[in-house]
Amino acid sequence: MHDIENELVFKSNPGYVFHDSPGFEAGSTEEAEKVKNFITRRAEDTNLSQQLHAIWYLSYFSLSFSLLY
Repeated sequence: MHDIENELVFKSNPGYVFHDSPGFEAGSTEEAEKVKNFITRRAEDTNLSQQLHAIWYLSYFSLSFSLLY
């Protein structure tokens, strides 16, 4: 299970720290609130190493229609 508080650091590039949040299910606000609070807390942190420097948002969707030619 994903926990946004867990840090992912790779030996090949230890200067980058990643945080992975779980996916958002339709209608679920609990995980969205956790991520929002994490982002807010990191944005307000005065310690540069604890601040967020980039956010990568990935969205999956499926096309449920046919393309007609």
